[in-house]
Amino acid sequence: MIRRRRGKINPNLTPVLEEIILHAMERDPKRRYPSASGMKKELDDYESVEMTSRYTRLQAPQIWKSRFRMVP
Repeated sequence: MIRRRRGKINPNLTPVLEEIILHAMERDPKRRYPSASGMKKELDDYESVEMTSRYTRLQAPQIWKSRFRMVP
């Protein structure tokens, strides 16, 4: 499992903005924003963002060939 925090990629990224980005990029579509307006609402009002530990669920990318094998 890979857990890259904002400081390694972009130290200017605030924890709130990181939370919004990770919420938008959730693997499960049911956990993402229901619409673009929901994301815009949180971008406009930082104080309404609920801080979670989404970064702990980050996973290392997998090579496509190892996940999907050709059927003979």
